Amino acid sequence: MKRLFIAIPITLDSEFVALTDHLKAHTGYDHIVWTEAKVQHLTLRFLGETPDPQIEPLIASMGQILKDVHYFQLTIDKLGVFGSHYKPTTLWLGFQDFEVLRQIHERIEKVLPTIGFEADHGNFVPHITLGRIKNLANKNKFWQLFEQCQPTHTQTIDVNRIVLYRSKLRPEGPVYTEMAHWNLQQ
Repeated sequence: MKRLFIAIPITLDSEFVALTDHLKAHTGYDHIVWTEAKVQHLTLRFLGETPDPQIEPLIASMGQILKDVHYFQLTIDKLGVFGSHYKPTTLWLGFQDFEVLRQIHERIEKVLPTIGFEADHGNFVPHITLGRIKNLANKNKFWQLFEQCQPTHTQTIDVNRIVLYRSKLRPEGPVYTEMAHWNLQQ
């Protein structure tokens, strides 16, 4: 069994790194588990614990799903939060128009049940997780900071490959290993 997910690797530009650093510096009294820059990604589908015999059919199916997908771009343009105003759970960066990404996600969701994965009926919200919020010392202060930190610039990401990662959870943070990747057509 391997804990797997399908994702697009992401490297934030210096302005989004500075935004993240600013958020970290001003939430010192809060308990937020921040995502390390070297493991940031946009998850297309979390697969979870996957039996070894399912991995090769998964890799082959993804090759078929992505064989005619062309290189595309995504634009980061917003800071968001999952959870409620009273109990925020995840701080993230989101994207402008992501129709191509939605189409890829729909293709994946159609094929996965045919190779033994459960269907995911959740709402697909493409995002880059910056941090997981465990506890906020002062919610009003957090929401003021959140409003002040809305991006004033955008970053365009060139998407030319999609990766199957293995995730090993460790106390010091997750370790991701590339199991397979698919290059998109130019």
